[in-house]
Amino acid sequence: MRRLIRWSFVALCATSSPLAAQIFDVPRGANASRPGWWMSGGAGWLIAPTVLDGTTGARWDFGDGVQYRASVEKQVSATTSLGVAISHARLPLTWSSLATGVPNTVCPTACDAKADVQSAMLMYRGGDGPGFHQVLELLAGILRYGNFRADNGGALPDDGYDMDFAYAIAYGFGYGFSTRTGITLVQDYSSVMHQRTGLAGGSGRTSHQHITRLALRVGF
Repeated sequence: MRRLIRWSFVALCATSSPLAAQIFDVPRGANASRPGWWMSGGAGWLIAPTVLDGTTGARWDFGDGVQYRASVEKQVSATTSLGVAISHARLPLTWSSLATGVPNTVCPTACDAKADVQSAMLMYRGGDGPGFHQVLELLAGILRYGNFRADNGGALPDDGYDMDFAYAIAYGFGYGFSTRTGITLVQDYSSVMHQRTGLAGGSGRTSHQHITRLALRVGF
């Protein structure tokens, strides 16, 4: 009887060891499989502001439209990454000549037009992992306006690119399908510092943009 009990105990230990190893190895395997880098791409609806540009003597009353964005990020902790994000949007606007502006034969007073609104920013991101989670992004970099074209096809005085400093904060939610794939939905609020050159002293130089963005993230 003692031998039977002894051998039963040995068999139980031998059987339970692989099972325990499987159970406790799952978290280690999940952590080991976490990616070192992330790539993301998505689109959002951009609500752009009115901008006064004293350099060309023009007022840009932007409409809203689709913005495309891509980013590359380096994972620095379990839920934190640092990277670079770039964006592009082609937006409609009403281009108006200010009283101090140089006369423009393409658009003497006001006309409908389109322009590029692009950005390149350094990015901090917090929030990651499988399942449902919150997302916070902090960004700072350059936003530029350019390629202004009247709807009749003519180039406007600000056809070149005008670059401004910009910073943004974004908050929303994400869902990770695995440790390497997920989606995010965030609301982005950004401030843009335009130059005051040629403007009246009481004119504001800071404008604000709002973006609601959906993106796919893939780790590698």
